[in-house]
Amino acid sequence: MAELEKKLFTKKKTSVTMEEASQEMTQKSFILSSEHITAEPSPEECWKILVVDDDGDVHSITNLALKDFIYKNKKIHFINTFSADETKPILQNNKDIALILLDVVMESTHAGLELIKYIREEINNKTVQIVLRTGQAGYAPEKEVISKYEINDYKTKTELTTTKLFILVFSSLRSYEALMELEAYSNELEKKVEEKTAEIRLKNKELEKLSLIAGKTDNSVVIALPSGEIQWANDGFTKIYGYTLEEFISLRGDNLLDVSFYPDFNSKFIECLENKKSVTYIACAATKSGMELWVNTNLVPILDNNGVIDYLIAMDTDITKIKKAEEEISCLYNIACNRKDEIEKQKAEIESQKKDIEDSINYAKIIQNSILPSEEKIKNIFPDFFIFYKPKDVVSGDFYYYTQVGDIHVVAVVDCTGHGVPGAFMSMIGCDILNQIIYKEGIVTPLFH
Repeated sequence: MAELEKKLFTKKKTSVTMEEASQEMTQKSFILSSEHITAEPSPEECWKILVVDDDGDVHSITNLALKDFIYKNKKIHFINTFSADETKPILQNNKDIALILLDVVMESTHAGLELIKYIREEINNKTVQIVLRTGQAGYAPEKEVISKYEINDYKTKTELTTTKLFILVFSSLRSYEALMELEAYSNELEKKVEEKTAEIRLKNKELEKLSLIAGKTDNSVVIALPSGEIQWANDGFTKIYGYTLEEFISLRGDNLLDVSFYPDFNSKFIECLENKKSVTYIACAATKSGMELWVNTNLVPILDNNGVIDYLIAMDTDITKIKKAEEEISCLYNIACNRKDEIEKQKAEIESQKKDIEDSINYAKIIQNSILPSEEKIKNIFPDFFIFYKPKDVVSGDFYYYTQVGDIHVVAVVDCTGHGVPGAFMSMIGCDILNQIIYKEGIVTPLFH
């Protein structure tokens, strides 16, 4: 076998001709045709090696030398072509070829070199391992080829023994495997970068939409990440606080957790993140000029389609005027409460005085009623009678009068000047005078009748 290898790879004129070597190979059951020479059907998972050489004997000896080769539990599947033109469609249809053993001189003296350019530049295959092996090194000097063409190794056919060919294929497959893993990792990384880029672009679009909406309000609107890192602020922020966002960040920081004027902001921040609901708080802030400012803040979480917080929006409303009005109202309320105490005291005094007056009036009524004749007395004399007596107040200056002197009945309806207590006193005086006229003076008839 070693002698046969030497004859085939050196192609020297010896006593054993190429025809004899070919006959010897035939005896060993390696029959080649002028068409593609392929190995026996291999398992579905195998290493594809493309042998490109116009010499059929080279194909035969390569297949023979590597027939039992296994790397990582995978066998070799050989693809054999005899020219560069024949190889191109094979490369187009087999993107997973791991190694190409390529001859230089085939249909032309530089056919192999031109095929290298086709592989690397036209179909842009950077992973396949290309080993240039030539029996005519003069057509392709090693130093020039290595520096000019993207090949992975350069060998002359005279130096490739079975052992060296085994080592060459083993190391080439290892390099190919490493490149494929690197390419897979690179593709995966590129995919992740593209996904992240798309995500960032989407978030930027959402942020742009939010900023367009927020830009139309006079309130301060600050957009931050879920970590609290400030991303954007509208013009209303500058109108309220007097700072540009850059000035504010350089002075106080770039995170809501650091810049909030609310003393217990951390608990509000955590509440917002955990419940994924807006929280509200009021804080006393300071403007760039040092003016005290009261702001009402709504911290609102913006959720994506999966319910994950994308952004936090802090909307500040200047409520300084409202706060001052509340303070004024509170002050007036305190004054009113103090006045109320005074009024209650005065009210109690007035009610006490009123009670005394009412008691006096009621007592006067009792006295007044005592001078009025009883209805029973009148009824005994005048069975069919009625009395219409409606004082304007509790007591009145009007009264009715009845008495009997002998057979004479004296009836009088008297209207005295005044109402209320003064009128009541006048009625008492009138009643007394009327008694004196009748009983003392004996006058029982009117002066005119």
